[in-house]
Amino acid sequence: RPDGDRPERSEDPQQWSWPLPVPQGTREELIRQSEFVHEGATPLAELADNDSVTVDRWESALAALREERERLNSPIRTVALPRSLGASSMLRALREPEVLAVELARPMPQQPNYIAARGTEIHAFIETHYGLATLFDWDELEGAWDRVGTDTESVRNLKKAFLSSRFAELTPVAVEQQFSLTIMGRSVTGYIDAVFEIDGRYLVVDWKTGGTDHLDPTQLAFYRLAWAQIAGVDWKEVQTAFVMLALGTELPVDTDGIIHDLERQLA
Repeated sequence: RPDGDRPERSEDPQQWSWPLPVPQGTREELIRQSEFVHEGATPLAELADNDSVTVDRWESALAALREERERLNSPIRTVALPRSLGASSMLRALREPEVLAVELARPMPQQPNYIAARGTEIHAFIETHYGLATLFDWDELEGAWDRVGTDTESVRNLKKAFLSSRFAELTPVAVEQQFSLTIMGRSVTGYIDAVFEIDGRYLVVDWKTGGTDHLDPTQLAFYRLAWAQIAGVDWKEVQTAFVMLALGTELPVDTDGIIHDLERQLA
């Protein structure tokens, strides 16, 4: 706008003070209310013992409710790992922590799975071959295969593949060996399928009835450390391999690098 239309700026500092002054009556009322609140907080010290205990319970309950509200309203949920978990769960914690967290937070029943049932049947067959008693014969369970899908020909072929392998003629030093390791502050438990002593060294094997797509060398690293601990030897004296029964092959696995990483986390 033209200069002549601009209002003159006052140099009086009273018109530029901040914050604005509080009227005297309002100021006195605020002071009175402040003193009232301050004085109202002191009687807690004068409560009877029983009343103080009750108030403490209220405060604890309110604190718990506030914490729960914050947790439920948070877009991020924290799921604590159990103090003890199976080797497969620990593998998922390392590889797929988000998926495992969802399963732990909301566990769901698992549908019957043919692949898992086939693996259970083959493991039981191998245990029987080595003279170990099993809890049941899968084929004797009425309707067992009907619930997971029938492919008994595949199971027969896997049994033949094992009997044709060199392991059928060997005597294991351990079969279905239970173990417990402490990793990342958690107890990791599981079972080693079989252990053999060959040429003065231990060989830990894991029977596989499927393909190679989902093999995880860390699984054998767990087993290698576990057997070394059980046998009282250095883990470097233990070798590991996946035995792929469906393929008729052995896959030796070098887990040195994985174990070096795990050793830094062993408690």
